[in-house]
Amino acid sequence: KGLIQRNHRVSVVSSGGSLVEPLTRLGAVHYQLPVHAKSLKTIRSCVSEVEQLILSTGVELVHARSRVPGWIAYLATRGTRVQFVTTAHGAYRKHFGSQVMGWGKKVIVPSTAIWERMHRDFEVPAEDLRLIPRGIDLERFQGLQRDRIPAGGPVVIGMVGRITPLKGHATFLKALALARAKEPRITARIIGDAPAHRPGVKENLVQLARELGLEKAAAFESSQPEVEKVYAGLDVLVMASEVPESFGRVLVEAQASGIPVIAAALGGILDIVEDGRTGTLFPAGDAGALAEAMCALVRDPQRARAMGRAAWEKARREYTVAKMAL
Repeated sequence: KGLIQRNHRVSVVSSGGSLVEPLTRLGAVHYQLPVHAKSLKTIRSCVSEVEQLILSTGVELVHARSRVPGWIAYLATRGTRVQFVTTAHGAYRKHFGSQVMGWGKKVIVPSTAIWERMHRDFEVPAEDLRLIPRGIDLERFQGLQRDRIPAGGPVVIGMVGRITPLKGHATFLKALALARAKEPRITARIIGDAPAHRPGVKENLVQLARELGLEKAAAFESSQPEVEKVYAGLDVLVMASEVPESFGRVLVEAQASGIPVIAAALGGILDIVEDGRTGTLFPAGDAGALAEAMCALVRDPQRARAMGRAAWEKARREYTVAKMAL
């Protein structure tokens, strides 16, 4: 969107999906190729197709955002001699298949943690790295700012995101049980779905909630495309990841809604949450510490609201789409 607004011509090559229509509506041209497939035969075929696309349309810069497309783009640019850049948006393991993400003329990273990883483990020179945090559309979250932590009645604490063991949902449920023993008005909403090939992950969490006596206190809900409606109903947001996140978009969206956040102290989260000012950090995987952080916010609504306001100001200052696309 930012490139198109600057009168650049933008083409996107992908295997298709729900974003094709919004992309083409903006004015981008979409080419559908099986760039998600990992077979060498398919990759070779895609390299040839992308080379032809570059030559026939006058492409001057090719940008790759993940590893298989990265190899396709890299090989296609070697044959056509156009510039190749990457965005390393994950904490890739150090093996040959991931090396291509550090071979861009410039390598974009979303957080200090990924900057350090690409510099240390992938030997990308500091001058070739560009730290560009993920931006959000603030207009989506206008009007959601309000005083959180009601004086009476339930306090709703939420988790938003994919349900996988790495996101710390089990830690969250254990912390919820501990927190409710001291502050029984705390309730929870868990919004998100498990991967289609691993439905048992969510079922296991539902069973854990039963075992902890949380059937009526923890509601499981499917993902919602209009996530701002979810934030409108939360008083606190928790991000309990147990492995380093490359960034933490959910945190920024919650902060842009004026919601106080509690997050695990690791990875890209450390760029977003200033402990005690724009949120609360706790040691990853520590249910007891997370429970204490929940109770502390419930007991001190004024402090929680101050955190929400400070986080809202930071989100507006540092994490906008406009700043990302400068």
